[in-house]
Amino acid sequence: MSLLHHWILSTSQTISESVILDSYWQTVFPQIAFLHPFVMHGILSIAALHLGYLQGANKERRMIDAARHHNVALQGFREHLARPSDDNSDALFACASLNLLYVFGLPIQRHDRQHGEAEPASRISRILGAEWIPMSRGVEAVLQSVYDRVRLGPLRAMLDLRNWVELSPNNEPS
Repeated sequence: MSLLHHWILSTSQTISESVILDSYWQTVFPQIAFLHPFVMHGILSIAALHLGYLQGANKERRMIDAARHHNVALQGFREHLARPSDDNSDALFACASLNLLYVFGLPIQRHDRQHGEAEPASRISRILGAEWIPMSRGVEAVLQSVYDRVRLGPLRAMLDLRNWVELSPNNEPS
């Protein structure tokens, strides 16, 4: 319960810089998770990673909690992925999204735990390395199979690219 509490009050508010999307992470994802336990485990894994990042003293324990919840989430995800339907499409998309967050967060946690502060080049290499690219392709594969259902459901705003075409990496270094 403490991990879910942390997710709702803290973690969900740090994922995006959009008030609109924050509300989806904070309320819609937990609503889906109450119906699909594998999504709940995905939420709990990210909350544990976040707590480990914030509380250095409990980092090892939180990393173990995160890995345990992540493994349960992946097991349920695989089971549901074999039979996508109207009932589980949002859950599959939510879990794939949470899994991507986990892959982004875990290398940072691992590096911080083993080596202290990460060097910028090393950290960027890890984030953009072997784990991130295949995982994003996996999210794309899941999204293709459930896209038509998700775009009509409670997570439809998560698919809106807004001003994506107008963005310029040279003008937005962050």
